[in-house]
Amino acid sequence: MAWIDPKGLLKVAEDLVRPIKGQPLQARLRRSISTAYYSLFTALTNVISDPYQGEAKNMAKRLVEHGAARSVCKELLDQRKVPWLSGTPACDPSLLDFAEQFVDLQKSRMIADYDHNYKPAKRDALDAISAARQGLINLESARKTSKDQLQAVCVAMIAKDRKRLRQ
Repeated sequence: MAWIDPKGLLKVAEDLVRPIKGQPLQARLRRSISTAYYSLFTALTNVISDPYQGEAKNMAKRLVEHGAARSVCKELLDQRKVPWLSGTPACDPSLLDFAEQFVDLQKSRMIADYDHNYKPAKRDALDAISAARQGLINLESARKTSKDQLQAVCVAMIAKDRKRLRQ
């Protein structure tokens, strides 16, 4: 089974920033911002589905809801320490940086996809791409330096009731 490559999505986002004759620049900039977010979201679903093979891997990827992922990331940022997360430091700095990039990019994606009055500049798309690229680096760093914390975050993202995780 072929999986979507987050770095490939970043390449697509970069390509969309370059105007092509006859195509509207605004639509391309909006799509670039959205694609930058999806590169980060796809990387996250790859982490969540890592332990699985075949169809179970595909099913695990589909368990992640955008809103739930955003909520968990906001919990990390708002509390800097969440009851279901343990370790020293309370939350790995790379994981916190990833959470911030994820929340910011999802907000940008929502605006780019749904705010019909939004007129993105090329700089907006380039900033989204840069944030996604750094988010991928931070996610990979968290995989290496705080695997247990990252796994806890992933479980929280697919758990319907995170209150149970605190017990």
